[in-house]
Amino acid sequence: MTDNSLLHRVFFEEATFQRLSLFLKKRKPSTVVIICDTNTKKHCLGKLLSKVSVLRKAEIITIPNGEKNKNLDTAKKCWETLLQKRVGKDALIVALGGGMVTDVAGFVSTVYKRGMPFVFVPTSLLAIADAAIGGKNGLDFQGYKNILGTITMPKAVFIYPGFLRTLPERQLRNGYAEVIKSVLLGSRQLWKRVQNTICPDSYFLKELIAYSVKYKLGVVRKDPYESGLRKQLNFGHTIGHAIERYFLKKKDFLLHGEAIAWGMCIELCLGIILKVTGKDLAHKAILFLVAIYKLGNVDNALERDILEGVVQDKKNQGTKVFFSLIKSAGRPLPVRTAIPEDICEAIKMYNLIFRG
Repeated sequence: MTDNSLLHRVFFEEATFQRLSLFLKKRKPSTVVIICDTNTKKHCLGKLLSKVSVLRKAEIITIPNGEKNKNLDTAKKCWETLLQKRVGKDALIVALGGGMVTDVAGFVSTVYKRGMPFVFVPTSLLAIADAAIGGKNGLDFQGYKNILGTITMPKAVFIYPGFLRTLPERQLRNGYAEVIKSVLLGSRQLWKRVQNTICPDSYFLKELIAYSVKYKLGVVRKDPYESGLRKQLNFGHTIGHAIERYFLKKKDFLLHGEAIAWGMCIELCLGIILKVTGKDLAHKAILFLVAIYKLGNVDNALERDILEGVVQDKKNQGTKVFFSLIKSAGRPLPVRTAIPEDICEAIKMYNLIFRG
């Protein structure tokens, strides 16, 4: 039975700031601490403070932006500041930022004094559609994605679509990958529309965001601690995280959504190898994702790193590597296991499809 006290409310409308103001007035925290990064401090903090006057007296913690800073060093600096400011458990943390900020702020809040309340104000498409929803708060450690983490729900999530106007095109595409993932998992009809939409207009994007949030919340409500159903949301992530880890070590890094798009391509091929995914869907989805994200060939060095990365994936049990695959659009499958030879075959198949 799901404990509904674990689940958060999501406000997604033009009156989001009024909702946040009411929330703060009702809760009356002793102190409010806003955690943002250097980008959101520059582009979004002013808007938030102008619309929610009660936050103008908040303490501000600014962390450096970028995935490379989603680590224990950043969390440590946040904890040090909270201690210096004598922030108690009756305070509230407001995370203003993208997926990196919500991950760090959620983790910091969950651990500090054995847990203090927090809310998210996501500012990127990636955070709005995925990272801020569901209570997963993770840090990277020794090159492995989200290998340290908790599942602790925010008290609420306040989504203001206007923040998306501050994003460059690459960051919008970054978040679009998680939207595509939700559509592939949940809706055959919506996939028919999405597969012909390289760049959705603002009206369709808002519809897709609303769908992604609703879909993920529906899954999380049934399985908040990822004991079964929620595992389907990992589609594309087992291989995607290994790819992201590989490129984090290079100057020409990939954003999270770009790596997940690549991961979905290879995992669709893995589904064909394991005889559970339809070839027609896989081919159309792969060509669609390659076109959007300009994905390339998987060379030998990347293949080796993928194989090494999936073995260390946090979802594994013992020596088994788990994958969340789909049968067809709107039909996710129970978790499957695969051996390294299957993964190598899937990579070969992807390279053949990529080359046309």
